[in-house]
Amino acid sequence: MKKLIYTLLALVFATVLSAQTGLFNLSYGMDADEASEILSESGFELYIENGNRLSFIDYDNYYVDEIVLNFSDYDGTLENWVVYYLQQDDEDIEDLVLDALIERHGDDFAVDFYNEVFIWELDDIHTIVAGWDDYYLYVEYSTE
Repeated sequence: MKKLIYTLLALVFATVLSAQTGLFNLSYGMDADEASEILSESGFELYIENGNRLSFIDYDNYYVDEIVLNFSDYDGTLENWVVYYLQQDDEDIEDLVLDALIERHGDDFAVDFYNEVFIWELDDIHTIVAGWDDYYLYVEYSTE
């Protein structure tokens, strides 16, 4: 019986952690070196470093314009990041990204029709917002 309980607790813990891991395998609480290494392994390189804000680009990626990471002033861990996607002529980038978000974070999301965004509330302090600005489809992972 204890083994079953421990197994169930491990599964719940793994599910919670996977919900906190976002697109490009970035996770809340990572340090800058770990996040940089993960993006580097995906072909991105550091483009701009400005204090606790790092911007990454991949010149060969036709879908993503830039990934911007913001680290906490308090402990230097990743607390917010935004992925900016390029519009595609022959593919619906919104469908591709929303499918990836649903696969990663589930289909329990809200639609804000006024602001035209999709919102996933991961927990009490972590939120994902996906929508369009004037030029890009963006996916923002934020911490309150």
